[in-house]
Amino acid sequence: MKPVFDAEHDNRQSTRMKGYDYTLPGAYFVTIISQYRMCLFGDIEKGEVKLSKIGQLVISCWKGITEKINNIVFDEFVLMPNHLHGIVFIREADGKGEAFSEVNKPGCTEF
Repeated sequence: MKPVFDAEHDNRQSTRMKGYDYTLPGAYFVTIISQYRMCLFGDIEKGEVKLSKIGQLVISCWKGITEKINNIVFDEFVLMPNHLHGIVFIREADGKGEAFSEVNKPGCTEF
């Protein structure tokens, strides 16, 4: 697999709003990209994504997050060969003023 990303020539700017506290409850559009944008999660065949075993694991872990973190709700998501897009709703954590508490840390135990 060849990288399709060249860090030396990538001049993207952060889309994060300066000063915004991203631990606050709200709806967030999330993109997760594989290292070097390598197509680890699958391939496109006849216009559809055919997931690799790693891609299937990513889907399993993504869906499992809501089982481990009770103040997260997922809306739509799509896994592409080298990235994932998803809409995440973070609700206020019980008894805390922050979306993430020490008890509410994300993680995938599938590995």
